[in-house]
Amino acid sequence: SSFTQEIIEKLPSNITVVILSIDTKKNVLNIGRLEGHAANTIFRLPLTRSQTRDGGLNGNGLDYTSVSSEFDQIMKLNVETTSNAKVCITNQEKRKWVESRKSLDNRLHKLLKSIEKEWLAGFKGIFSTVSFPIGIINEFKLKLEKLIFENISQFSSKTRKLEFNSDLCKLILSLGPKTESGDLEDIIFYLLDFYQCQGVPVEYSEIDIEEILFAMNDLITKFYKKHKLEQSFATDNHLVLILDKFSQKFPWESLPCMRSTSVSRLPNSSILKMQLSSERIVDPSKTFYLLNPSEDLIRTQNQFEPHLDMYFFFTLIKLLVIGMA
Repeated sequence: SSFTQEIIEKLPSNITVVILSIDTKKNVLNIGRLEGHAANTIFRLPLTRSQTRDGGLNGNGLDYTSVSSEFDQIMKLNVETTSNAKVCITNQEKRKWVESRKSLDNRLHKLLKSIEKEWLAGFKGIFSTVSFPIGIINEFKLKLEKLIFENISQFSSKTRKLEFNSDLCKLILSLGPKTESGDLEDIIFYLLDFYQCQGVPVEYSEIDIEEILFAMNDLITKFYKKHKLEQSFATDNHLVLILDKFSQKFPWESLPCMRSTSVSRLPNSSILKMQLSSERIVDPSKTFYLLNPSEDLIRTQNQFEPHLDMYFFFTLIKLLVIGMA
């Protein structure tokens, strides 16, 4: 649309925008990726695809309802244990409280790993802010197209070679040379399904997925070695997330694949467009840092307040606000 195109034209080269929405009825994750002066890339990923590839014999998978329910339960217990901290008097009560907090941390960590593994899998590169020269992407694209075509065509005389999206190839390349087999398998099935959707017959039962998996991993590894590529993130690259009402509850920023990424959220695309069009400069004297707004994290406040006070020592205006919730 013209609205999206206007955003793309104004996006700085170091800013990547990822738009997430979840179709809760169909259990589908819709992902859009915007980069400056590049085509808008959109993927539709069934949330339970890894469990239903063999005719649905592997169970219901990690659907939205089960993940949402588990996350809500973790957040509920988080509020309860935080409130109970004030009534822990004895050492035994304090130890029990600490253990309950660790248990919740582990439970959330496990859930986030499951989201990354099941919902994103081979498409976690959608969040990558790593950039590659267009020549390298095109070279990788041609070799990947050849690899998939050769494996499909040996079982069907009606196969024609299809062209893959360059942004998809960039996403795959960004997975790096040490990609887990499950992630590559997810990509392989996506590419095979792409052929199938284009009317090209695919003999899934005949194709050796393990062979393609090994060849694709070898291809990515050789590309990194040949072109001396790195997965390191440029310090000035930034990712902006725009989430719908069903996806915004989850802490996507804490996914393992996002730990090294500079990331922020915006409520919607309209605000993004407004920010890109605005020439206003933020006045630092009219901004502030908020510490311990609920006044229930006393130890955290005691740890950070001296450092922040020192940081703002030479400012004329108090930029540190405490307990304003």
